[in-house]
Amino acid sequence: MTIADGSGTPPTRLEGKYKSMFVCWILGLGSLIAWSTMLNVGEYYYSLFPKSYHPSRVLTLVYQPFALGTMALLAYNESKVDTRKRNIAGYILFTASTLMLLVLDLATAGRGGIGPFLGICAIVAVFGVSDAHVQGGMVGDLSFMCPEFIQSFLAGLAASGALTSALRLITKAAFEKARNGLRKGVVLFLAISTLLEFLCVLLYSFVFPKLPIVKYYRAKAASEGSKTVSADLAAAGIQTQEEVMQLPWMDDYVHMFSGTKNGYLTVCVLTVAPKGYNVSISHFTTSHENWHSDPVSVAWEKPKIGWTKLNFDGSCKGREGKASVGGVFRNHKAEFLLGYAESIGRTTNTIAEVAVLRRGPELVLENGWSNVWLEGDAKTFVEIVVKGREVKCAEMRRHVGDINMINRH
Repeated sequence: MTIADGSGTPPTRLEGKYKSMFVCWILGLGSLIAWSTMLNVGEYYYSLFPKSYHPSRVLTLVYQPFALGTMALLAYNESKVDTRKRNIAGYILFTASTLMLLVLDLATAGRGGIGPFLGICAIVAVFGVSDAHVQGGMVGDLSFMCPEFIQSFLAGLAASGALTSALRLITKAAFEKARNGLRKGVVLFLAISTLLEFLCVLLYSFVFPKLPIVKYYRAKAASEGSKTVSADLAAAGIQTQEEVMQLPWMDDYVHMFSGTKNGYLTVCVLTVAPKGYNVSISHFTTSHENWHSDPVSVAWEKPKIGWTKLNFDGSCKGREGKASVGGVFRNHKAEFLLGYAESIGRTTNTIAEVAVLRRGPELVLENGWSNVWLEGDAKTFVEIVVKGREVKCAEMRRHVGDINMINRH
């Protein structure tokens, strides 16, 4: 992936570390407080329903299958699941289900019966689904970051039982001598738990992704090949584009090369490249020793003094859909010189790459830059030109011939 707002080196100061640790602790607390609430109000349900219902046993038996079943499904489809949506969905379900416990009790005025008991069982099933979403998702999310984050999250999990027990004692004592004091204490307890769950939704959705240290670690994870952090980066204002690997080469790109002074245009593979490539248009050189197909992370490199560097990419949604192109010019000090981005309507990845390559060199000529380093994800082009891979398409052979002609100049 190409990260538009993230460098490959750690910042000198990772701002927001302790704030992030506190948020992780709250999120850990929220991932178990709903079930801890159910355990702490067990005496109320034993007074509400006949002993033959066995509330604590039945609720546990309902909770576990839904938690384990959902966890298994999510684990099987892990690579396809958006981590941000998974965690937010889990916390929203926790908030809604805890609120529904409160609403159910208020609606039935604290009366027992088979109807309310089945309703509570259904809500506990939602607790199990929520737990499977949040705990696995949060552990996976925080595993990309520093160890203190996941330690804080697990500390919040451990503290949820003690805190809910203490909170239950306080709410129970507050209504000990009141009429229906047990029920009033439970209602207050459920209301506080609902607010804590809602706080977790707000913290994870709007606060946590915008903390500088979190943005850094997520951008780093994306640069290393993670495919589940795109939504998190978008929430923090960091844009990513998937690497485009299929790129047949075309007329306009070759002619734009020849239009620059002295042909000083360099092409390399950005972010992920096979070992052994060292490619330029003016002198094609490569070393095939240690060749392998494993991805190798490559940090963004500043151009030499007197050179301008263009990073570009184009992509579309699906095989053929809405497409956009863009690029950024920087000088040898990594200072921003010029940028461009535009929508080109519905098209394919190949046409998107044509459009971005056309626009970039046009701007090179308009600004009179002579030594320009073009950096993109044109792996297919490098394999054809450097390794001499056979091309059956006559049009592509002509393009390769044009490039070889430029090389001889």
